[in-house]
Amino acid sequence: MKFKDRILLIQSIAAILIAVFCVLITFVAIDSVITNDKFHETRNIATAIAMNPEIEFATKESNRKLLDNILRKQQYHLELGFVVIAGKDGQRLFHTDPNKEGGFIQDHNFTDVANGKVITTIRRGLSGVTINTRMPIYYHNTIVGVVSVGFLQNHVQNLIHLYLFQASSIIILMLLVMIYCSKRFSNYIQQQLSGMSPTQISQAYQLRKGILNSVAEGVIAVDINGIIMVINKRAVEILGIEQPKESLFGQPISTYCYPSEFFTPELGDVVNETTINLNGETLIASRTMMKDNDDIIGYVVSFRCRNAAAMLELMANQIAKERDNLRATTHEYANNVAVVSGMLEMGLFDKAIQFIHKESHALQEDISGITAHFHPLIAALIISKKHRAHELGFSIAIIEGSSLILDSSPLAPNEIAAILGNLLDNAYEAIAKTDRKGEVEFFATDSGSEIIIEISDNGIGIANENKQLIFRDGYTSKADVNLPHGVGLALISNLVTKANGQIIVEDNEPYGTIFSLFVPKKGMSA
Repeated sequence: MKFKDRILLIQSIAAILIAVFCVLITFVAIDSVITNDKFHETRNIATAIAMNPEIEFATKESNRKLLDNILRKQQYHLELGFVVIAGKDGQRLFHTDPNKEGGFIQDHNFTDVANGKVITTIRRGLSGVTINTRMPIYYHNTIVGVVSVGFLQNHVQNLIHLYLFQASSIIILMLLVMIYCSKRFSNYIQQQLSGMSPTQISQAYQLRKGILNSVAEGVIAVDINGIIMVINKRAVEILGIEQPKESLFGQPISTYCYPSEFFTPELGDVVNETTINLNGETLIASRTMMKDNDDIIGYVVSFRCRNAAAMLELMANQIAKERDNLRATTHEYANNVAVVSGMLEMGLFDKAIQFIHKESHALQEDISGITAHFHPLIAALIISKKHRAHELGFSIAIIEGSSLILDSSPLAPNEIAAILGNLLDNAYEAIAKTDRKGEVEFFATDSGSEIIIEISDNGIGIANENKQLIFRDGYTSKADVNLPHGVGLALISNLVTKANGQIIVEDNEPYGTIFSLFVPKKGMSA
């Protein structure tokens, strides 16, 4: 049986039991109320008859005809089961049923009533309840007879059945309403549980717990207000949190993580791998949003320490781009080889030699100029980027006086290469989003007390309000085409910050952006 059907069955059985209980309680209450009500009613009517002066006189005179005229005219019996008037000797002077007049009452309590007592009896049998009140009749303070007033079983029972039917109808209606509400509730519960049974939920919870504690990355899930919903053991270890993992649930993330801006909605919906500073640690982090239908209910953040392996992973993106550049270069030289091959087949040997010398001279001159002024790793990067620019139809100009030997550099050559590669790639991307002829200018020097790198482009530019955001938060926004995105700018920011340097972002005239980096060399202050 499905979980939803089990819930409905349990609730329906509970509703039926409640309804049966209510019927029983109602029956007892109705019986009690009617019995008590008729008890007082018989005593009141008996009192009214016994205190009637005409009845007092007729009883004293044993005048059956007068009693008959009085009582049947006033029609007491229409509201009662029976009314009996007897003389002090027990002879019936009046009875609701005329056929029973004239006989004698022989009940055991008649003598007590004839001596001045008032007695009300309630008898319960298989067929119902009988209520009877007997009261003495006085004439000038002398007992002259006895009046008996009562309700028969069928009268009381009919009242009980009537009231019970009305109450049962209401209870049955309530039962139907409860069953309907139970069905709606069971559907709601099943929907909230995503169609899973408690067993499946327990298994899913244990599976999630096992996965979270087995992954090498730290994982934290927070709601829209920054309250911790999920945190795994690795996250506690990376962030150096001393409290037990179980005590962190339901606590604000800002209490245990500083700064906590990466967990707030201001960053946007999705942030791909970027570097952040958290609790004094430099981490590589990503985050994605959690949704309930179309409503954002929180964010999941995963992170790991920025160790050598992590840095290699980040730089792999740059290496992949260099691989693509080398493919383009290979393609270009394959074209040149095809030209030379064609000339040789046509017997144009002199022209082939001239073409080879021209291409070789231009290449050697370009390579010689770059390798003479730049560290080999940086020189290789620049040559690759120049070929990429040529393939895209852009021009890249190296400003005269540029050189990066990287003596006394606080950053490793591969880190400088990562910075240059990402800045040039962002420049190419910014230009590709326009219809202008791409122009990039590159200047770099470490001849003074600091390393200076400046790259300008004539691309789409960056809005003033985003110039700091792109570095500070490692911002990624696919929706905003005016922002560079990816891990590159965050990597640059962290590398420069680590070296006590600074980054300046300015508008280029008339279009584009200028990125300027200043990093003090070893032994120098910023």
